[in-house]
Amino acid sequence: MEPVKGLLCRFLTRRLIEVDVQNGARNVELARVMDWIPKVWQHINRFLELHNSTEVTIGPRLFLSCPTDVSNSQVWFTDLWHYSIVPYLIEAVKEGLQMYGRKAPWEDPCLFLLQTYPWSESHTINSGKSSLLR
Repeated sequence: MEPVKGLLCRFLTRRLIEVDVQNGARNVELARVMDWIPKVWQHINRFLELHNSTEVTIGPRLFLSCPTDVSNSQVWFTDLWHYSIVPYLIEAVKEGLQMYGRKAPWEDPCLFLLQTYPWSESHTINSGKSSLLR
């Protein structure tokens, strides 16, 4: 919706700029993560719209707490995915099937994450892309 359109991207960009100014240099790896998070949010909401309705999409609030450290952001995202997003997706899809029947062909929303995963292997701390729930 218009009031929140672009909010997450603007918020994360502002945080990235603050980190870059503090460090006196551009953090390319963190920039990749901060650019990826809004894309994940949009992907999740498209998935929810396909398998339920626009009424079950999620707002940007879940993603605003992304840490500004590359390693911590990876752990944070993995926890967010496993303990908040996946359980919500499962319930929303079940509800969508009951209310609307099968609206679209099934595609695991994790495939997008695996294909676009922004963290390099050097930052993987038992929470790499292979550990993401599918």
